[in-house]
Amino acid sequence: MKRLRYAAFGTGYWSTLQIPAWNEVGGVELVALYNRTVAKAEKIAERYGSPKVYSDPEELFKNEQIDFADIITEVPAHESLVLLAAKYKVPVICQKPMSFDLESCKRMTETCEDAGVPLFIHENYRWQPPFRTVKKYLGAIGIPYRAHIQLCYGGAEMFTVQPFLATLKYVHHMDMGPHIFDLARFYFGEAQSIYVQTSKSVPFIEGEDMFTAMLKIGPTICICDIGNNLENRVFIEGDKGWLLLDKENVLHVNDGTQTTVIDTKTWHKYDWISDYDYNLHGGDCIQSIVSCNNHMLESLSTGKEAETTSRDNLQTMKLVFASIESTKTGQVVVL
Repeated sequence: MKRLRYAAFGTGYWSTLQIPAWNEVGGVELVALYNRTVAKAEKIAERYGSPKVYSDPEELFKNEQIDFADIITEVPAHESLVLLAAKYKVPVICQKPMSFDLESCKRMTETCEDAGVPLFIHENYRWQPPFRTVKKYLGAIGIPYRAHIQLCYGGAEMFTVQPFLATLKYVHHMDMGPHIFDLARFYFGEAQSIYVQTSKSVPFIEGEDMFTAMLKIGPTICICDIGNNLENRVFIEGDKGWLLLDKENVLHVNDGTQTTVIDTKTWHKYDWISDYDYNLHGGDCIQSIVSCNNHMLESLSTGKEAETTSRDNLQTMKLVFASIESTKTGQVVVL
């Protein structure tokens, strides 16, 4: 299988996780970087061996023969870069959230579809080994009636690593919301309604960082919690049994007759990840970046449809914007 040539657009914090994750996957070659601030791009180019640096994204598309573009910029730049990729018929991977505007998400999706260009969203949480193991055993408990998905976002320290998040009014609707809503959809399907309440625990940020949503998905009532002192956990009750992913990432599955215990900690610490980033994000999260990249590379190489296409992720973003509407109005939003 030939190595695919790619360019990375954006050389901020997340590029220091995304680019080495591509190196870990293998089968790709970084041939160019784009960043508005060339000096930042040059530092990343030296660190990861990119031969070219551009300050104009269209010049990159004109001059480089690439098999895909990986967009790792801040969110406001996503749409213009995706549309450029579509213009030059280059498959494109875009970080979540797709956009801060639902109509923008639709334009990105439709423009790429009209151009015949694959658009993938780098939604990695469903690729964390504990969450994927939950999906694997979900059928053992029968029809799910009640669920609780709980995620920790890292607390105040996360806003120092990503200061842009501190300026967002609806910070976790847009940052962690896509992750937790994608997990709910991954497990149960499409929601019919949503109700959200929020509060603030970090005083120096613009928005509210504590977030609870209630989703009705068919027969399932799913509570989605995001907080800064929580452990990642999942509890699901079905008509035959229940399952619990505990704070130690051990999955307990009761099928109505017996309880099976599965250790989901199937990741290791890569030598390219710093202790700081490993402890901040967790080994399961770092592993999911590698696994998500590997999945998208397989799709690019074989044509097999990926799980998190923009068309699929559009459903997640509809939930994100419905969650904002519910927060504003204090009402249940019917989808």
